[in-house]
Amino acid sequence: VLKQLQVLADLPEHNTDVLDELRGAMGVMQHHDAITGTEKEHVTHDYERLLDQAIEDALIIARQAFNKVAQGDPLKSTVLTYDRCRLNETSCPASENSNQFVVSE
Repeated sequence: VLKQLQVLADLPEHNTDVLDELRGAMGVMQHHDAITGTEKEHVTHDYERLLDQAIEDALIIARQAFNKVAQGDPLKSTVLTYDRCRLNETSCPASENSNQFVVSE
């Protein structure tokens, strides 16, 4: 979906580094140990860290794309905010502090 947002919003080419980071993390997640869960605990934590960082960086592209489509400029002050609440956390500021929000998968 991120690649489609990049193209739809006609975002700068430097964002391809973020896409490459996400591709790399997804490649690591396809390793047989990651799929079967046979890796050591410290390796699991490293997998989690890699994927989490790639997703956080990818959100930059999503935010830019949403705002460019909404107002024509990805770097203007944001019209739409896009945040991610991790499923394993008990607190989500977006839902706790906002009168309006949308939950999606």
